Amino acid sequence: MSFNESILSGSLNSSDRNTSICTVSVEQFNAQNFIALLVASATVAAQLFNILIFRFFSIGLHAAPWTPIVIFLARLALSGFLMFHKFSMIMLLFISLDRWLSVEFAIKYRAHIFRPQIKCFVVLSWLITFLSSVRGCIVYWKFMSVMCDRPTRFQAPGTGFMVWSIVTGPLILIPPVVLQFRIAWIAAWMKLRLRGRKVTERNPQRLTQTMIRQLGQSLLASVAVVAISVIANLPYNIILFTGAAANVMIQRLANNLFLIQHFYTPFVYLLFFKRFRVTVLRLCGQYCFTRDRSVGDRLTISRPNAGGEPGLAAMPTPIRDQSHQKHISQASLSSFGICMSLTR
Repeated sequence: MSFNESILSGSLNSSDRNTSICTVSVEQFNAQNFIALLVASATVAAQLFNILIFRFFSIGLHAAPWTPIVIFLARLALSGFLMFHKFSMIMLLFISLDRWLSVEFAIKYRAHIFRPQIKCFVVLSWLITFLSSVRGCIVYWKFMSVMCDRPTRFQAPGTGFMVWSIVTGPLILIPPVVLQFRIAWIAAWMKLRLRGRKVTERNPQRLTQTMIRQLGQSLLASVAVVAISVIANLPYNIILFTGAAANVMIQRLANNLFLIQHFYTPFVYLLFFKRFRVTVLRLCGQYCFTRDRSVGDRLTISRPNAGGEPGLAAMPTPIRDQSHQKHISQASLSSFGICMSLTR
């Protein structure tokens, strides 16, 4: 065998060793490539759909012409937003005051508060909001920087604007926090007092536990409402007093939290307040009360308070013992709940 023939035979043998002949069935091919082909086909179809849709319309200028009328309307919208925001904060203050009075002076407060007084307080809250917000917006109208390519900025030089911002901003949030701490202190003191009291025939253990549980649920819902409102307003106040130096992330948090604080209260009541949750389920037709008297007495839904929000110590109805009326009277009228639900 010549040298060239040996080289040729060696190359043929090596090619035979590296070549593999494999027959793949249709089922095996589909099992290995079906997902990849499906994803690729869906991607191509989606992009073709986008191209087809974008072909039939042209993207124009979506922003309105920046005229003096548009600037005036933008400033007017900003003033309205500030006014309604101040109103929600003042209503939060009145709700906290109502809860504190219903706990600190339960009998006297419930004996003297009626619907005319409630209406007067609602009108007073609107009057305070109007005087505190509209006057400042009129005085500092020209300092509302509304632009088409950046966020709106409302900041004026001088101490007058700073004092007005503090009084109508973070200063309103301090009393609700203090009042909620006072309510929590009273609740903890009452809980310890009732636990240490000797159980007698006229003060059964079941009644004591029921009162503690319902008082705790009401207070927890009230504290949650105030806490979330305070947290939601922190970014706003940070932006207000830092101006353009505020972080972009804080601006986004402020905008998102402003949206949250106006519709979160139903979720808080559903989560923490059992009577509110049972009433919602009953109205939705998903809950049926049993006809058993003992269970019915325990789950009886009393008539809603004047404000529509849960009271502080709502107690079961069938109690005739006069010795317990003092504790039962801690239920608040919650007069401003309906206004809170309207503004949130």
